[in-house]
Amino acid sequence: MAALCCGRSRRSTLSKVCEAIRGCYRQGRDIQALLCFGGSETYQAGMLIMNWDVISAVGESVGAIGVIGSLIYLALQVRKSDQTVRAERIQALWDGSRDRLLAPGSIDPQLSDLVAKGLTSFEALDNSDKRRFYWFFFEQCFQAQQAMDLYKASLIPLIDYNAWMHFAGTLMQTPGGKQIWPYIENTITPNTKDELVEWLSKNPETQSFIELNPFFCEPVESTQ
Repeated sequence: MAALCCGRSRRSTLSKVCEAIRGCYRQGRDIQALLCFGGSETYQAGMLIMNWDVISAVGESVGAIGVIGSLIYLALQVRKSDQTVRAERIQALWDGSRDRLLAPGSIDPQLSDLVAKGLTSFEALDNSDKRRFYWFFFEQCFQAQQAMDLYKASLIPLIDYNAWMHFAGTLMQTPGGKQIWPYIENTITPNTKDELVEWLSKNPETQSFIELNPFFCEPVESTQ
């Protein structure tokens, strides 16, 4: 019984010592102050508790720093990936225009002449040329649709969106563009048609492609 009481007394004393040690540690006192609580055993017990507290605190800090670092790295990778996608989309848009319009138009005089004649008067073309001009005009509207979709997905800036809409608008403002539009609007998607018409209504001062480039005016005798 006496031994039991002694054990309880020792545990109670040790508990009090540990609480006192933690108090000294929280207050930032020098560890040597722990000696005031009685002897080397108390000092060692205090050192053990403080060491585990320090290790725990350092571990939590390192873990937090690791999580923050991982989040920063992930954010940078996402941003880099987003920038890469934007660049690829813009490049694809420009490549499409170059491959399907600029390059053929510059090396094929017949195509260039057909575009000039069609923009001047679609109705003056024979049926074979009307079909060829139709596909040319449809392709430009399709390119504008791609620009619309990319802009709405925040993959191209407003300036590029407006550039494509302006180009399509200049074609629509030509005599031939106005004549072929009833056929085009029945083929392209309703959203594309509505957005092109709306853009022109908001920019009524848009000049026709022929007004901007008079050398594309090519009067032809009607074949009808």
